[in-house]
Amino acid sequence: MQQKPDVTPRTRDGIPAEIVAVAPIARTRGLNADSPHLRMDPRVLSRIHDVVAVLQTDYSDVLREQIVDMGRMYADLKAGDRTAAGKLYAIAHEIRGIAGTFARPLAGKIADRICAHLDEETNGEGCDLAGLYEHIDTLAQIARLTPEPDGIVAKVVLKRLNEDAPLPPVAAVNRA
Repeated sequence: MQQKPDVTPRTRDGIPAEIVAVAPIARTRGLNADSPHLRMDPRVLSRIHDVVAVLQTDYSDVLREQIVDMGRMYADLKAGDRTAAGKLYAIAHEIRGIAGTFARPLAGKIADRICAHLDEETNGEGCDLAGLYEHIDTLAQIARLTPEPDGIVAKVVLKRLNEDAPLPPVAAVNRA
């Protein structure tokens, strides 16, 4: 069977004209140097950023709803309902897994710590309910802030959670 001739316009380097080179980081992430380069239309990139911005806004609402559910599960757990621990863990696990995707890495780290608190209970050591409450309350405060604190502020929040020192109310944070 006869092959069609290659009529693609090429640059001086032999690369097809409508294709651009991939950034070096992409080559180390599964693409090899011999594979064809990729091209991304700037209009598509702009649309992707618009969609992600909308999803981030929607996720903030979802996160706040999840935290309200966590508060209910915490109240049930404190009242002695042992099944609430599993539900609370499931919510924290979901936050931990998806928060970073929507520019909320601090929320993901706090959710990870909530999971660790609940893991202590399943290991027979008993869950520190006061520490668990502090984490849920801090997560609620962080969820109200857009954009989420990062850098040194995030480190301070995590350090204070390690020390089990309560954070000031959000109103005090916003005034500072």
